[in-house]
Amino acid sequence: MHFVYGLAEGDANQAARFYQERYPHRRQPAPAVFTAVLRRLGEIGNLAPALLVGRPRRNVAVEENVIQEFVENPSTSTRAVGSQLGIPQSSVWRLLNRERCHPFDAQKVHSLLPQDYPARLQFLQWCLAQHQNNPLFFKNVLFTDEAIFSQDGMFNSKNMHWWAENNPHEIFKHHHQHKFSFNIWAGIYGDSLVGPYLLPNRLDGRSYRIFFGGSSSRALGRPRASCCPSERYA
Repeated sequence: MHFVYGLAEGDANQAARFYQERYPHRRQPAPAVFTAVLRRLGEIGNLAPALLVGRPRRNVAVEENVIQEFVENPSTSTRAVGSQLGIPQSSVWRLLNRERCHPFDAQKVHSLLPQDYPARLQFLQWCLAQHQNNPLFFKNVLFTDEAIFSQDGMFNSKNMHWWAENNPHEIFKHHHQHKFSFNIWAGIYGDSLVGPYLLPNRLDGRSYRIFFGGSSSRALGRPRASCCPSERYA
């Protein structure tokens, strides 16, 4: 297998095809086996599988220290703990998996001040009371939100993968020199969708009142169908 791998000039897929042509009656190894054989020969100088060489015995004291590190600092990394305790990062991963620990991502939430919590609770209690008095109360409420769409779009490197035999070196362009963005507003009134409408990028109270098509006293009213900020602020 090592000879065929060299004949294929390090191409594992080509080596597997050469091996099948030369030895059609033998068990055909996968391409990854050829790479593993070369790596094993370079690391330990032996073609025997690593499991036959012997596995290190578990060190209970080191394992307890690893767990204690994550208990005291749950946001630390496996690389940092391995470097601090002098053990491989892969050993830290195996220990955490054996303890059924999983890495969880922090969730982004709105920052609130201490006085905001009782105000939110009071508002929710008022909404529940209105709903009890009128089951159709929320059908008469206009729920709105705005979102900014830019040239960069939305990109999450944790969810973007390219499956291939070799690294395709895919890239994602961002931080463009020439930028543009759109502020989009939409609302839900009962079972109807209001909008979407284009708002100015720099939105303030005055422009928001203009968008709703009335004075400040009517800012909470339902927007008129003729009000289209894409025409006002073009």
